[in-house]
Amino acid sequence: MATAYRVYEAADGCDPIFCGEFETLAEAQSVAESEPGGLSRSDWDTARTAGHCAGMTAPGGGVEDDEPVSWHGESGWHCVVAVTYDAD
Repeated sequence: MATAYRVYEAADGCDPIFCGEFETLAEAQSVAESEPGGLSRSDWDTARTAGHCAGMTAPGGGVEDDEPVSWHGESGWHCVVAVTYDAD
C-alpha cells in the first residue's frame, strides 16, 4: 500500500475544491497553509474525462480517510486528507 495526501478547500456548507495531491504530509500541509485555489467539484468529471480542466487534474483513485489529517490557513478552510492506494 502507498499513502499520499490531498489538499482541499472545504468551506462550511460548500462543495470541496481539490487543490492537489502530494507524496508527503509535510508537503501537503505546507501547500494547505498557503491557501491555494483549486478545481471545484462540478469540474471534476470534466477534468477526469479530458485529462485536466483549467490546467488542473481531479482527484481520482485510492481510498480517502473519512476525516482530515489537519486543517490550515488563516480562514481554516484548507484541509489535508490521507489517501491510500493498493500496491499493484
